[in-house]
Amino acid sequence: MASGGAYPVQVLHLPGGGDGGHWSNLGAAYADVTFLRPQGQSLVLYAAGPNADGQQPRGRIVLVYPILPGDAFERLDGATLSWAEPESGAEFALCFADEAACAAICGAISASPSSTMVSPVAAVDGVAERLARLRVARDEAAPAPAPADIAARLAQLSIGR
Repeated sequence: MASGGAYPVQVLHLPGGGDGGHWSNLGAAYADVTFLRPQGQSLVLYAAGPNADGQQPRGRIVLVYPILPGDAFERLDGATLSWAEPESGAEFALCFADEAACAAICGAISASPSSTMVSPVAAVDGVAERLARLRVARDEAAPAPAPADIAARLAQLSIGR
């Protein structure tokens, strides 16, 4: 476990990665970076969070995203992490409850030898607009908080990993 726990996030998705598309809020989950076999270092989303004593999440894994060579994750602001799925061009974003949680996950990803963390300074063009669109999706389109719902929505997506 990279950071000692899973962190609450809102999972956002932009189909096809097009600039004119609409971000949708897939729901709430808990994010962690951990080593899994045979995938290796992976970003993992759980349907439920840590148990009462803060130990390993007991919820069902709803997404395993192996961190592969050439992957570029981007921290857009203090509490938002995004990346594009190379196979489909779809974009994903995790909106964390606080900056410390985002920093912990970003640190775990950047510690992986196969990933690249892109600084928002390197891609200033469009970051403010992108963040504004993400915030609209996060705040206005949040589905009802049912753990099974996010699993079903993620299962419908075509993720090439």
